[in-house]
Amino acid sequence: MKRIIKLLTVIIMMTMAIPTTAFAQSASEKYNEGVALMKKREYKKAIACFQASMAINKSESNKKKCKQQIAKCQKASKIDAPIDQTPATNDKRLSLSKNRIPFPWNPMEDLSVDVITEPFSNDWMASAKGNEDWLELSKSMDGKSLIVKCKPTDSTVKRQAKVCVTYGGKKKEVEVVQYGKDVNFSADPLEVSFKMKGGKQLVNIHCNSDTVYESGKNWKIKQTPDWLKAEMTETTLILEAPKVEKSNPDYKTGRVGQIIIVSQDKECILKVEQKKTIF
Repeated sequence: MKRIIKLLTVIIMMTMAIPTTAFAQSASEKYNEGVALMKKREYKKAIACFQASMAINKSESNKKKCKQQIAKCQKASKIDAPIDQTPATNDKRLSLSKNRIPFPWNPMEDLSVDVITEPFSNDWMASAKGNEDWLELSKSMDGKSLIVKCKPTDSTVKRQAKVCVTYGGKKKEVEVVQYGKDVNFSADPLEVSFKMKGGKQLVNIHCNSDTVYESGKNWKIKQTPDWLKAEMTETTLILEAPKVEKSNPDYKTGRVGQIIIVSQDKECILKVEQKKTIF
C-alpha cells in the first residue's frame, strides 16, 4: 500500500512539473525572439515578444529584464524613426516654367505656362489681379499647365496684368503683357524752306497713338533749332522763322536745322532751312 501511494505521488509531481518546464521554455523563447528582432531593428515586434514573455512568466526577475529590453526598444525606435514620412502641407512646393507671357495685339493662339507642384497635384488655382476682362484663364486637362487666352486690342499702348498661381499656401506670379498695335506716325512735308524775310509754314501731322502727353496731344516735339518757333495743334505743326537781317552772319550762308517729333517709339525728322532765293 505504501508502495502504491509513493508511486502515485511521483506521478503527480511529474505531471505538475511538465507545464512548469513548458511555461519556462515558452517565456524564454519569446524573450530570445525579442532580442533577435531588436538586432533587426524591428522594435514593435520585439516589444510584443517581451510583453508576451512577461505574460507567460510573471516572475519579478523575468519582468525586470523584459522591461529593460522594452525601454531600449522604445529609445532606439525614436532615434531610428524618419523625421517625417508624410509630406506636410507646408512642405508643398510650387514653381512656374516662365514668369512672363507676351502677346501681340491680335493673338492667333493661346499661350501656356507649366505649373510644377511637389508632390504632384492639379489642386492649384490661378486668378488675375484686378478686373482684367481681356484675359481668360483655364487649366489643361492633365492639370499641369495654366492656359492663358488674350483678347485682341485696338490700342497702340501695351497692357499688363499679374496672374497669381496658388498651391498649398505657396504663391507664384506670372506677368502677362500684350503689345499694342503699331503706331502710324508721319509728317507732311518732311522738308520746309523759308526765305530770309521769314514767315510761317504748316506741317500736317498724322498720328494714331493712344498715348497722351502733357500737352494733351498724342505726339510731342523733341527737338527744334533755336532760331525757329514751333507750335502744335492736334494735327498740325506751325513753324515760324524770323527775318534774317543782312548784318547777321547767317544771311550769306543761310541756316539749316532739323525738327524731331515723337510718339511712343516712333520718330519723325523734318529738315528745315532758311536761305536766300536764287530768283
